[in-house]
Amino acid sequence: MHASIARMEKLATLGQDDLNALLNPHSVPRAYPAKRELLNGPHDDEVRILLRGWAGRVDYMPDGRRQITSLILPGEFVDPSPMLPETRRRPALVAFTPISIGNLPSPTAQEPLTGIRAARAASRAIEEACLRRHITRLGRMNAFERTVHLLLEISERLALADLETNDRFAMPLTQEELADYCGLTSVHVNRTLQYMRGERLIDLRGKTVNLLDRAAMIRAVAYTPLRPGAAEAPAPQS
Repeated sequence: MHASIARMEKLATLGQDDLNALLNPHSVPRAYPAKRELLNGPHDDEVRILLRGWAGRVDYMPDGRRQITSLILPGEFVDPSPMLPETRRRPALVAFTPISIGNLPSPTAQEPLTGIRAARAASRAIEEACLRRHITRLGRMNAFERTVHLLLEISERLALADLETNDRFAMPLTQEELADYCGLTSVHVNRTLQYMRGERLIDLRGKTVNLLDRAAMIRAVAYTPLRPGAAEAPAPQS
C-alpha cells in the first residue's frame, strides 16, 4: 500500500479516516499472474488500486494484433473503463507482470474518505491527460519522440508513488509490449532504444532504466509536466 499512499498524499490531503481505511483494508488484495486478462466483465464496477506490478488496457483486432491504449502503474487507481456499447464489454485489462489489486474502501457517513475521493478525482484528470498525450504520440511523433516522451511520462508517474530515484526506475515492459503501446514494431523499438543508449540519453540494464540526460530528453519533445503547478520543462531550443 506504500506506493498508493505516497501517490495519494501528493494528489490530495489525506485525513486520518483515509489513512485508516488504506492501512487497514477490509478485504485481502487479489493476486494475478503475468499475461492474465481480467476485470473485463460487464458488471465489474468496483474501484480498485494497483498495489503491485504493471497492467494496462488493451484493444484486440480480429487478426490478433493489439493496441495497448493505457498503462496502469503501481499505486494508481484501477477505475473501470466504459463499456463498449456494441459488445457490452470493456477493453481488456491485462497484467503485464504479476500484479496485486486491492479494493478501494467505500465512503460512509461516518467515514466520508474525502481525501481518497479527492485523490481519485485528481488521478482521473491525470489519466485523461495521459490518454490525450498518447493520441498525440501515436498521431504526430516519430519513433524516437514517442519513446522519449513515454519514458519521461512513466518516470513522472512513478515518482508520484515514490518509485523513481535519481532518474532511475524499474521498467518491466518487454520490447513487444512497448511496441504494442507505441504503435511500432519490436525491431523498431529495439533500434530506437539502442540509438538512445548510443546518444547517452538512457542506460538500460535488464528491467531498469536510468535517464542519463533528462534535460535533453525534455527539450527533444517539449515535454511538460502532467501535474498543474509542477516545475515547467525547459523550453525547446531553436
